[in-house]
Amino acid sequence: MDARSTVSRISRTAAALALAFPLAALAADRTSGATLSVTVFPDRYVAANVPFVDLDALNALVAPMNPSVLQLDGCGPESANALLAAAERFRGSYLELRMLAAAEGSCSASATVSAVRVSQAGGAVPARAAYRPTDRYWQSVMP
Repeated sequence: MDARSTVSRISRTAAALALAFPLAALAADRTSGATLSVTVFPDRYVAANVPFVDLDALNALVAPMNPSVLQLDGCGPESANALLAAAERFRGSYLELRMLAAAEGSCSASATVSAVRVSQAGGAVPARAAYRPTDRYWQSVMP
């Protein structure tokens, strides 16, 4: 009986270790240890001094970088919808959300960088519905 108990205990421990190591490796792969700061304006996102006109373009930077922390800084009350849309888009990441005054340092420094869509000859870039926050998502995460 004692030998059977020992073998059973060893087999359970081995099974637990076999499951734990791949999961630990998966957790390590999901984070790069870096913090990416994104300044959010009503009409664009600025990360690493590069302007992005939409969340698909911003995701091209965020996905390969795989930051541990994605810091989203909204500049002024006009950027609230863009900030919520970005938070919804990157909900799988660890997020730090801040709403800053439009005159604060990081907002005024990034304000001089403007995004230009080359394929559009002129006029305002229309916001697509996918880049607005959805009430359904935010109601599902609110307590």
